[in-house]
Order: sequence, then structure tokens, then C-alpha cells
Amino acid sequence: MAGRPWIYRSDKRRKEEVRKAQREAKRRRRLERAASGRSGPEVEELPTADAQAQGPSEYVWFSPIRNRTLTTSTASRPVIDGPDDWILLSGPPPLATP
Repeated sequence: MAGRPWIYRSDKRRKEEVRKAQREAKRRRRLERAASGRSGPEVEELPTADAQAQGPSEYVWFSPIRNRTLTTSTASRPVIDGPDDWILLSGPPPLATP
């Protein structure tokens, strides 16, 4: 059985056009950032020492019965109807002892 290459030719051409357009847009953004002296979105500010000392602002809890996680802003257990089987997955970092 012979293949029918004309069926996929338009798909390849369209994908290549999309790829070229994305590459061109990326090149224009890069040139624009270089001209204005800005950094790209991939560069983030590092957290300050004060923010790191405070610990995480979110606590992640897991319930094996419900098979779900829940995020809270305080270290207190979530209060939801049903059994209280919440396990703390992430909390404040341990204190460093000198």
C-alpha cells in the first residue's frame, strides 16, 4: 500500500510557519529588552533575609482518607466535616542550632 504524502504536507507546512512566527516573536522581544535595558520575565528577585527568616507563608496539609491536599496560611489544622486525619506536609523550616 503506497503512502499518501500530500495529506501531511499541509500540516508540516503549517507547523513550520507557527514555529517561525514564535521564533520571530521571541527574537523581537529579546531585541526590545536589550534596547530598553530590562531583564526578561525569567529573572526574579531573590527573597530577602527577613522573608526567609519568617518561614513559609503557606502550610500544606494532606488527608489520606480524602486523598487530597489543602493549603492554609496558618499552622492550625484545617477544620472540615469528617475525620480529623490531616498530616502536615510542609511547614516552617527547623531552627538552626549554633
